[in-house]
Amino acid sequence: MPLRSGMRQILGRVVLALVAMTAVTEASPLDGLHVEGWYGKLGVESGVVFARERGASPLVGVIATFVHINDDLEWGGLQADALVDWNGDRDAGGRWSVGPEAGVSIYGADVSYFGERVAGDTHHGVQVRAKLTLGVAAVYGRASYALTGTDETSFDVGIQLKAPVWKRRPRRGPAVPVAQR
Repeated sequence: MPLRSGMRQILGRVVLALVAMTAVTEASPLDGLHVEGWYGKLGVESGVVFARERGASPLVGVIATFVHINDDLEWGGLQADALVDWNGDRDAGGRWSVGPEAGVSIYGADVSYFGERVAGDTHHGVQVRAKLTLGVAAVYGRASYALTGTDETSFDVGIQLKAPVWKRRPRRGPAVPVAQR
């Protein structure tokens, strides 16, 4: 019966590994981290816009966010950005967006008003952006749709670098040892 004994050992190791993996996934390195509060951040943004008739071009500008985050890492607030768009084969113009944003942990999204200047005309529309945020840096992909003009849709990818310039966090009472609770 060496085969059965070997199978039991393998099965026992698999069960032990699964139990250990479950224990590791339940213990988060962020447990006990208190980040709840309001944060205002300012920064720079750069990317590339493409998937439009006038061609791909670089983007560069500024970003501002004002968000509330709780200790479960759920966050929501407002974002605004203003960018210079080299507009492919046309003169440079501006792109901007303003609207709500929300997320959980590193994953976030915003659905916002979107505007741009192209060939002396102002186009208005909407955008949807998904982003991954790690501390002061975020990478994003944005799809935008202008309601006027012949070159309505575009897609851009980029990076945002933001630093907190204002924060307001709730005061917490003194730490109480577990034995006294």
